[in-house]
Amino acid sequence: MTGGSGVPRAFAERLSFLLLYRERPAEDVVDRVRDHGLAEATPEWLAGLATGTVLPSPAEQRALALALEVPLEYFSDSRTTALVDAVLVLAAALRARNVQIIGPCRHVTASAQDYLALYAALLLK
Repeated sequence: MTGGSGVPRAFAERLSFLLLYRERPAEDVVDRVRDHGLAEATPEWLAGLATGTVLPSPAEQRALALALEVPLEYFSDSRTTALVDAVLVLAAALRARNVQIIGPCRHVTASAQDYLALYAALLLK
């Protein structure tokens, strides 16, 4: 998978991006990972993954994807990564400007997953 510079994006870079834009404390992410079957997960383990000093197993990648609410393909498929990254940046920009998108039949604001679905639908047409 490649980033904008043509350099392969490592797992650590993708995970660091998710952690930055998801804006969740490490302890919360670790708790969510534990909820998805990795009882041995710790904040130190997560930090090691984010810096590239620890390499994840497929089960760890799956638990992280579930905990961070991204598609399982996020860590392996460049198109999925690009879509999710774009949606996370858009959602962060909207939050920073206190902008909420509310559809005609909704009484709650759209989530990042809603933005992802919309963005993916637009790209696939």
